Amino acid sequence: MAEERKTHRRVWRLLVAALALTGFAQMPIFKRYYVADVPGFGWLANFTLNHSLHLALGAAFLAIVAYLAVQGIARRSAWTIAGLSRAAVVGALAASGLLRAVMDLPGTVYPQTAFIAMDLVHLGATMAWGALELALWAAKVRARRRGLVGDGVRTPKAF
Repeated sequence: MAEERKTHRRVWRLLVAALALTGFAQMPIFKRYYVADVPGFGWLANFTLNHSLHLALGAAFLAIVAYLAVQGIARRSAWTIAGLSRAAVVGALAASGLLRAVMDLPGTVYPQTAFIAMDLVHLGATMAWGALELALWAAKVRARRRGLVGDGVRTPKAF
């Protein structure tokens, strides 16, 4: 069971890293700062490829988030402030990503301000999630240094 949990965590982290990479690659930053010129990274400048990858990875992300939401609701006794904060930010990220994908469907017409607002909400949720995870990691490290949490104690996580 412990090995399976480690595998789930690795898959989750790889999925989130790939989503972050393909999400930021949809902006022209990799071409602008010559990252795409490094051998093997030319695909980072291809918007269509990155957009398609991001949508496919986003579908996997939504499936895992839905599974975790059901599991979290079933285990209400394990709810923590950190867990609820994660759920709120990841929920906002998933909802904004899903709405953004719906807005990209052919035949749908939305005002330009709706596209901009959804992009900003999605990017803001991404940054908020990164900041939250960094803060939670720093708090965990600080607690371990003070001896408040032993190395063997596990905090509740998604995977």
